[in-house]
Amino acid sequence: MKLHFAAASRAGHAASNDDRWFADPIRGCFVVADGVGQSPAGGLAATIAVECLPRLVDHSSSARGAAVEDREAHLAAQIERLNALVCQESAVRPALGGLQTTLVVAVFRAGRLLVAHLGDSRAYRWSRGSLRRLTEDHNLQTALKRVGAATGNHSRRQLRRFLGMPAPALPEVHSFGLTAGDVILLCTDGLARPLGDDEIAACFIPSAPLQATADSLVARAQQLGGTDDMTALLVAAHDRIP
Repeated sequence: MKLHFAAASRAGHAASNDDRWFADPIRGCFVVADGVGQSPAGGLAATIAVECLPRLVDHSSSARGAAVEDREAHLAAQIERLNALVCQESAVRPALGGLQTTLVVAVFRAGRLLVAHLGDSRAYRWSRGSLRRLTEDHNLQTALKRVGAATGNHSRRQLRRFLGMPAPALPEVHSFGLTAGDVILLCTDGLARPLGDDEIAACFIPSAPLQATADSLVARAQQLGGTDDMTALLVAAHDRIP
């Protein structure tokens, strides 16, 4: 399959945008990271993520020729390795108060999609007119909802997994089949939270240019009151370049 992409990213209420993204349709690797905390720590952590992970993926045996289970394990291992690198960088820059970022990555190999994530940045798939969320947020709200409990607004977004955490990172990695025409959305919570799944789906208009859809997602999130940094990275899989 041929891949092409479009992205839109906009700062929220702060002066700087701590979201970062990376796209390489030749290598089939796409990354979105959302730096946690105040700049420059969050922005630096996200920058390390998007600059280092593609190289780690390239050098991983998950790249080609392995079984699906092995690809998932190898991608997870590379993210755990990246977590160690972020922790090391944080240790030599104590004045920054810790480097932390969310991470969501999509790797396209042999007609399949590998998705891995830490934190509350998300992956979605638009396929044949319907939207499906491919990730589950690693935050306190999701954990408590799973057991039927509730939490106050002050703590519901507290992350339980993220890049830069001192314990083993334990990313979630899943593999999916692909159909020509599928569109994958990687986004930060600053986009997903104000929109919700229904509004995200409404922004996917058949035959609309990919860049127009990315721009529409960001603009709509702002219209609905989004104040955080927001990023949408769209990847379309085609049997030919349109």
